[in-house]
Amino acid sequence: MMGRPEFRSAGFTLLEVLVAVAIMGLAGAGSLRLIIQSERALAEARQQRLFVEEVSRLRLDLLYEKTPDNGSSGDLSWETRSQSRPVLNDRWSLRYRILSVRSKSRSIELSLP
Repeated sequence: MMGRPEFRSAGFTLLEVLVAVAIMGLAGAGSLRLIIQSERALAEARQQRLFVEEVSRLRLDLLYEKTPDNGSSGDLSWETRSQSRPVLNDRWSLRYRILSVRSKSRSIELSLP
């Protein structure tokens, strides 16, 4: 009995190749998006770290009275306010200063002894 001869190719069909290329394209686009987002997050973290370092230096300068209580330097501007809180039914009062520091896009408040 003679039937149709079976013909099997060893390769992929065009549809299979197109689906594989589309999946790879989506994976590549997703990877590129993640890379861009991570670069932005890293830049933001660097800017935040630099801001915190500058504020820390300013805080130390204020504690050692090397800089005025209010002022500005470069991108930073700061001001201090004196505060007092009663302690132990008004027997004592706790005195401290609030340091407010601002830059173009960030701000922070710290308590100073």
